[in-house]
Amino acid sequence: MEAKRESVGPQEVLTQARRYAIGIPDSVALFSFDEYRVPFLYSSNGTINWFIDVRHEQNRSHEIVRIVNNLFTHTDRVIGQATSARKQVEIQSQTIFHQAFTGKLIQQNEPLRGN
Repeated sequence: MEAKRESVGPQEVLTQARRYAIGIPDSVALFSFDEYRVPFLYSSNGTINWFIDVRHEQNRSHEIVRIVNNLFTHTDRVIGQATSARKQVEIQSQTIFHQAFTGKLIQQNEPLRGN
């Protein structure tokens, strides 16, 4: 983890964090990911936090808050869809029960066929 003052962009500081991660002595490091001794690097300026997963060469640094916000947005959308589906099931169930109790639900002579 490398931290800088707020005027410094934390993404720029990841270079310094990389040097630190490479320079960790073998006697302290429990793991090795190519040249790095830790899998994740973080940098922050106190307001914005960035990270990179160095285990995979193609990984890029990301702003943590943006990723978390995107995940919450996706989660909220899925919850909204599930809530809507649950309401539709409840409406359909009530409609079927109402039809059954008022004698409007009739038995079909032909069994339902799949597509």
